[in-house]
Amino acid sequence: MKRDHQTRELYYASLGIDPRDVVRVDQIHSRSVLVVERSRRAARGQAECTSDRVAGDGDGLVCAAGGPWLAIGVGDCVPIYLADLRTRAYGLLHSGWRGTGILESGVRAMQRAFGSSAADIAVLLGPGIGACDYAVDSARAQAFARWGDGAVVRRGGIRYLDLFAANRNLGDRLGVHSVVSVTNSTYATEQFGSYRRQGGAGYTGMLAMIGPHAQDA
Repeated sequence: MKRDHQTRELYYASLGIDPRDVVRVDQIHSRSVLVVERSRRAARGQAECTSDRVAGDGDGLVCAAGGPWLAIGVGDCVPIYLADLRTRAYGLLHSGWRGTGILESGVRAMQRAFGSSAADIAVLLGPGIGACDYAVDSARAQAFARWGDGAVVRRGGIRYLDLFAANRNLGDRLGVHSVVSVTNSTYATEQFGSYRRQGGAGYTGMLAMIGPHAQDA
């Protein structure tokens, strides 16, 4: 854990980001989304705070314009970036097979907290594990089929999950007009960390981040 902390601190420094301006969550593979209400400027003003801060248990964060940087750890799960083009509220979600559906939690949280409209929210998916690489057993495939057409793909008697198709389908149901996917699979692209490809011991964790619009900072 100490090494993870040091690695994050070095990464923030390389981007010129004050770690006190970063909020993250203790991820639990859920559909829980937390609203970050404190401004980045208030966080920076805390003399006792010298590193990024954890908002609580969950797998997503949303905040109003001018808020802090948001960060989540990802590997094969899909990071989902949310940006309200009208209010400039934004969010970041962690969506694996257990957490698929968190997009709805994120959109609903932005609607309640910031008056966002689903039609104004732009969504970016990925990178995450591709459907060609995510083979699962029949029970998991059957449970995941609830997410609509293309969420489960069968090839040669093997069932694969398509996290991207599932989230695109959900975006359509929610009335999100703009959903863009990064096509690179973390499993197949060695520049990315992949839990399935590398295994638990040698797994290279990645950090997804989103921050405020430059004019709001």
